[in-house]
Amino acid sequence: MLLLGGTGIGKTALLAELGRRITSRDVPCGIAAQTRTLGDVTTALANAYQLTPQEGENRRRFRSRLRLAVETRPGALLLDHVAEIGTATKGFLRTLRGTGLGVLFAADVENMRDHHAIRSLRLTHLEAWIPPLESRVMAALLNELLVDSPLAHPLQDCDRRSLIRGARGNPGRLAVAVELLRAERYWRDRRVLPRAVMVQAMEKTVVDRLGSRHDV
Repeated sequence: MLLLGGTGIGKTALLAELGRRITSRDVPCGIAAQTRTLGDVTTALANAYQLTPQEGENRRRFRSRLRLAVETRPGALLLDHVAEIGTATKGFLRTLRGTGLGVLFAADVENMRDHHAIRSLRLTHLEAWIPPLESRVMAALLNELLVDSPLAHPLQDCDRRSLIRGARGNPGRLAVAVELLRAERYWRDRRVLPRAVMVQAMEKTVVDRLGSRHDV
């Protein structure tokens, strides 16, 4: 399954909760926070099955032992922030077909170009999109975020509505906006500057994603 959605829409949180539920049923589950190399995939699987390379064991033999463990006890593999999958990684994933392993890829898709790029990897034909959250859900999230976030000034009802509209159903963007409102620069006459906050929140969300992916 390929899980798609914009940056900050909640894919990572969904994978974390899914992983928690799977492991609570005593099913092996590996999670890769970043999926860039074959090592990211094998490390996630090795953690799920609590396997480590033996002395003198090469990587190919270790991957074969991982595959045997999956065949013996099928589990799940959750791969977050998928952007580029190399030939070696694809080859290893193909060897896991038929083992009963469930694989969920999560990718950031902001526009049609991103969508075409991730589709071109031909990871799976099954896709699921995470839609924007409803306004009432975003309002409840905002209330939770404000509990532990001392803002520069009290947030008025009209400013709450402006922030919720500006976040456009994106919980990550709303969380970043609340962090920004601790600074005086995003206020004027004790009122929020919603456009400035949201522009900065969008930029920060994208920069954080690129930084985690490429170690910039």
